[in-house]
Amino acid sequence: MPRHNVIQVIIPVLAVLLAGCGGDSRPTAAAGDGAKAVPGSYSDGGGLSRYYGEELHEKRIYVFGTKDMHNAFKATHTVDPTKSKSFIGEGPNRETVVVQAEKDQPAMTARLLESFKKRYALK
Repeated sequence: MPRHNVIQVIIPVLAVLLAGCGGDSRPTAAAGDGAKAVPGSYSDGGGLSRYYGEELHEKRIYVFGTKDMHNAFKATHTVDPTKSKSFIGEGPNRETVVVQAEKDQPAMTARLLESFKKRYALK
């Protein structure tokens, strides 16, 4: 492959890796920065970092650990009850929080809850 073709392929790939995937401009609540997260459509991670996605629908906040499950929810607004856990009143405004739960990945639910609480500065 000629050198200029390799550069045309490598530069866009590097740009995507450096910029990251997903996300939006909504603030996230990090310790000490005073920013306040807003429930709604949000995603972060993917690629080399762990995925975190969130949707507000019918006064519930849905939290996802995989982009595929998040995209399926956005298309149907339903979740498989065997692959989710509900936490009633645990949202920043006492919303029910529905978190993706995979029996083969029990640590994912804990990671998602921790990320959710950190995003909204909850205990």
